[in-house]
Amino acid sequence: MAIRARPLAQNTIHVLDLFAATQFIDHIADKPLDHFTNQVAGRELTLLADAVASGTPALGVCLGAQLLAAATGGRVARGHGLEVGWGPVTLTDSASDDALFRDLPASFSVLHWHGDTIELPPDAVLLASNAAYPNQAIRVGPVAWGLQFHLEVDRTSVETFVEAFPGDADAAVSGRSAIRDIADDMLQALDPIATAVLDRFAALVARC
Repeated sequence: MAIRARPLAQNTIHVLDLFAATQFIDHIADKPLDHFTNQVAGRELTLLADAVASGTPALGVCLGAQLLAAATGGRVARGHGLEVGWGPVTLTDSASDDALFRDLPASFSVLHWHGDTIELPPDAVLLASNAAYPNQAIRVGPVAWGLQFHLEVDRTSVETFVEAFPGDADAAVSGRSAIRDIADDMLQALDPIATAVLDRFAALVARC
């Protein structure tokens, strides 16, 4: 299930294909984070570190944001609880001149689906935060971003999250029905923001 795609000349970049990553996610789900960062994801960590060092655009979403942090000197840690469902993030002052987040609303709602969190890498720029988990979006170097939340989703992928991870969905405020019941309104409000962020990232990639 390719959640979103943007055409780039003869190629297409795809935001995380959820089920293509299922085997990887299942493998790390019950492992200590040290095992996950140091053994399972070694190649991914190297790839992200090399991207930051070379100035190659990179965009990590959710687990991808955690990998980006781990690859660049930050730390991934167990959170104080699940953050699942629709909820706000607020942009920091640093987002005002960021290549992806400039000129966006100061606060907007996104889909959250995580229980781990990141500690910022050295020199990382915090771009978005909320009361539950302060490190919601970061930039490392000039063109590498990590988003702990999901803005790439559509109605189909929201349903997929709920069906694939029912235990997590039930942990949301008012349960899984709350995620579904307001999804259309949330997605309608989120769409111009997600389009702006993803199109800007695609434009950066196209210039490489």
